Amino acid sequence: MDDRGIFKLTPLSGAMGHSPRCYVLQIGERHILLDCGWDECFTRDIVEPLKEWAPKVDAVLVSHCSLAHLGVLPYAVGKLGLNAPIYGTLPIQKMGSLLMYDQCLSRLHDPSWDLFDLDDVDAVFNNLHTVRFLERTRLTGKCEGITITPHCAGHTLGGAVWCISACGEDIVYAIDYNHRRERHLNGTSLQSAFSRPAAMITGAYNVTATPFDRQARDDKLKDLIISTLRGDGNVLLPVDSAGRALELLLMLDSHWTDRRIVYPLIFMNHQAYNVVEFAKSQLEWMSDALSSKFSRSRDHPNPFETRCLKLMHDTSELAALPPGPVVVVATSPSLEAGLSRELFAKWAPRSRNCIIFSERADPHTVAGMVQASAKGPPLELKIVLSKRVPLEGEELAAFQAEQERKRQEEREAEAVIEVDQEQQSVSRSSSVVSQGLLRAGSLRKQGAVSRELVLELEDGDTGKQVLIDFRRGGPPEDAAAAMFPDDGPPDVEWDDFGCTLDDNIASLRQRANESAETDVIMTSPEDEEEVHPTKVETKEVDVEVRCRIHTLDYEGRADGRSMRSIVTRIAPRQLAVLNGSQEETQHMLKVCSNELRPWRTVCRAPKLQETVDLSPSYPTRKAEIANSLYAALKFRQHGNSRFCWLSGEVMADEEGMPVLVKEPPGKLGGSSSGSVFIGDVRLSAVKQALAEAGVQAEFSGGVLVCSSNVMVRRGSEDGELVLEGPLCSDYYKIRGVVYGQYHIC
Repeated sequence: MDDRGIFKLTPLSGAMGHSPRCYVLQIGERHILLDCGWDECFTRDIVEPLKEWAPKVDAVLVSHCSLAHLGVLPYAVGKLGLNAPIYGTLPIQKMGSLLMYDQCLSRLHDPSWDLFDLDDVDAVFNNLHTVRFLERTRLTGKCEGITITPHCAGHTLGGAVWCISACGEDIVYAIDYNHRRERHLNGTSLQSAFSRPAAMITGAYNVTATPFDRQARDDKLKDLIISTLRGDGNVLLPVDSAGRALELLLMLDSHWTDRRIVYPLIFMNHQAYNVVEFAKSQLEWMSDALSSKFSRSRDHPNPFETRCLKLMHDTSELAALPPGPVVVVATSPSLEAGLSRELFAKWAPRSRNCIIFSERADPHTVAGMVQASAKGPPLELKIVLSKRVPLEGEELAAFQAEQERKRQEEREAEAVIEVDQEQQSVSRSSSVVSQGLLRAGSLRKQGAVSRELVLELEDGDTGKQVLIDFRRGGPPEDAAAAMFPDDGPPDVEWDDFGCTLDDNIASLRQRANESAETDVIMTSPEDEEEVHPTKVETKEVDVEVRCRIHTLDYEGRADGRSMRSIVTRIAPRQLAVLNGSQEETQHMLKVCSNELRPWRTVCRAPKLQETVDLSPSYPTRKAEIANSLYAALKFRQHGNSRFCWLSGEVMADEEGMPVLVKEPPGKLGGSSSGSVFIGDVRLSAVKQALAEAGVQAEFSGGVLVCSSNVMVRRGSEDGELVLEGPLCSDYYKIRGVVYGQYHIC
């Protein structure tokens, strides 16, 4: 087997625990990084294993626009030397950049923050290669021969399940998917998109969860919010920046509009305006119901043209509202940073307020500790808050002096550069350069010399090279001779139209193009330092959590039973279970091993930094089909594909390459290859076909009962129909009708 067909998987993070997703898939000597996530605390230990692998990575696939799937990318590109092409859908590029902008801006108040900045975020997402669902993309460079295809995953806008095809085999990477349709997202089509791939990489997170009534969940959320507002309390919903927050915003704005609620509903995020604006332009990535409702009639506005939702970018904007309770949907969900942390410290001590979490938090975060204490006594926390305050007095004067010194140094440096550019421009535009080699006697004569350069001649004498100005009377009287070594054309740069080139114009155009590259200008506190000088003030506050705490499931993930059913229907030949606690992983591994035993699937659950082999158990070889054999094939059309039976013998051609040729006549006539029934036939279609053939049939308990006690029912496999009954003329007639619904090869 070609070494390119050897598949290996190494989890760097996201195995045997609820840690961020980061895995290395090796296909021969090529390395593909599957996601590159970080936790809400930005724990440095998580990125330690990536330092060794980052320079080796040849491509990066991102499956969701969440911190747990792409949080490390700015740090890896800026600090670890990751220089591989990154692939994702358009919403992942747009919303992912806003997510990381919000994370970075939320932590700029922290004096110790040095992991990445806004330039690192731009370096990642400006160079991310966008692909559409079901678009086959051939990788180039070292990864030539590998094809990637994203499929809809649900869970987040633009979330993808990746199919990686290499050496005639498929590897399915399905982490954090949702099979159920939501307000703004379609469900995944995993179970119908794949069948018997070489390997499947999936997660065990949520495998113990049971299905729930979404309408009852929504009603509970609305009741909690309204009861709190009527009790003169504020409601805080900590959410992510641009992922699952969209589902909550749609639901709440719709409820506010339908019930004409007058309490303020606020989405507070450093990038709140940009998040909503980008969501308006991404309807083609959302659910069919949402996009079709908008496209059918102009009377229906864009779903994200919110009527009651107000956008705010800082907690100070709340002061402009009239006194009274409010509902704030703010970032981040962990309460480790961001605007939700400030509101939590302010509102948590009041028992009339309510904090509603939309997802389970890491136990090591503030949100995790608050969730764990929801049913216990009041929790006491010490929280560090940082904010920027204007400089005053001596600090302001010192800052302005330092800024003036820096500006002066910049002006001096620019002046030196301009002088050098002018000299170069003058030297290129001069038409004639005259040089002469004179003896040392008359080099001081006035008007004859404009520049001197002492040279060492071959005979040991010292002469001087001079630039002679003939407008002042020619060379000196006692000069030995005038030399003109450069009789060729002047050294002037021209363009294709005969105009001289000016470096100054080119540099101005380049700077103008660079300033117009982005259509949305993101600003940071550093950009405003010169106008409003500020400093970071840090204080530690004691918070006693007396408000009401609730956690509702708005994570948008498949439940455990559906996850097991999807994996069983796909029936991969190799299965790797990741992304779950040790109990969840072992449970998923045990169930899948039992249900996939008839398929002889090899199930594994690798530990952190443990490499497992996902190579097919049988060799895969490439061979050309001989023209004589291809001409004898009988194809059957089904959809956009053609199928046929192929039987031949592998031989080596003149160059030693394998070629599939016809079998010798003596080997033909053996056992029949049988027939293949292609298609997915519905019983309703069979009933209609039987009626057209004059055969009466009726449904009874999901079984199609025909005349002469012949029954047609669904089989255990997809697309399989089972025909049962006595052998008679009606049986063969009904069988012929059923066969006619398939493409038989």
